Amino acid sequence: MFTNTQEAGNTLPTPELVTLTKQEWEVLMRLANEPTNAELGEILCITPKSAENYRNRIQGKLALKGHHVLARYVRRYEPQLRQWYQLLIGKPPPPPELSDITIFFVINLRKLVCQ
Repeated sequence: MFTNTQEAGNTLPTPELVTLTKQEWEVLMRLANEPTNAELGEILCITPKSAENYRNRIQGKLALKGHHVLARYVRRYEPQLRQWYQLLIGKPPPPPELSDITIFFVINLRKLVCQ
């Protein structure tokens, strides 16, 4: 069931997904809307520099170049990525997409929680 997933001629590179750490998965699953590193940092209670480092490591492991390419990858394979997340991390993944207003509220809530 969880081998290279083919859909409409596209292949999800599953061996590379297994190499992602839990924190890299947390970042990856939130990239569909192309949040800034600062927004990712606020949502995940990490620094913007850490968010940037996680993005870069994910891009390297998945052999993807550029933040826009990474976001398109997440949007294209979202259902399969959610399955892999649950299998590897052991809990349901975060919601697939957050609206701008939801991100605003999450960021402000996290500011209170992270302090």
